[in-house]
Amino acid sequence: MSKSKRVKYVNRAEANKQIQVAHEFRRVIPAFREALKSFEGLKTIEEIDAFLNDKTGFVNVELSATAMGLEAEYGLMKQYLGKINLKNYDANGLVTQKYKDKCFLDYTQYYSDEDVELFEAVEKALEKLNALELPVGCLTSDHKGQVTFNEQRFDVSRQLTRGSRYAKQEDAKEKLFKD
Repeated sequence: MSKSKRVKYVNRAEANKQIQVAHEFRRVIPAFREALKSFEGLKTIEEIDAFLNDKTGFVNVELSATAMGLEAEYGLMKQYLGKINLKNYDANGLVTQKYKDKCFLDYTQYYSDEDVELFEAVEKALEKLNALELPVGCLTSDHKGQVTFNEQRFDVSRQLTRGSRYAKQEDAKEKLFKD
């Protein structure tokens, strides 16, 4: 059983769209990083809301953020938390190569293991067939779609190529026996 994967199709357009979306967020990455520091350890907007309301005692989260001087930071969290993964950006705010590679992998389709096994079996058969150096025209398919060997085409092809392919061999034989 084959363990190698064969790429069937890479949807580059979709992968590039995903990368472009991440690229468009790069302008807010520095501010988002700073805003995260204000809410360190809080992972969801609900946790941030609870934190702000607990600190101020207010029920309105917007008022709580304003009262704590975190209005801009809260706005960034509300807008981008869950949409931006900082692991996808380098220190300069650029999309990492690792993330780009992941996007292409996510949009790559592979042949099944059974298909790969079939391809490998066909390649081995073709390798053996090519080693025979048969003219292409002598291999045909019959009415059932089966590959067949056409002896007449082989013979005609051999006669036609005898002047070129086999001539060198014949010339070499003649020189050998003349001396």
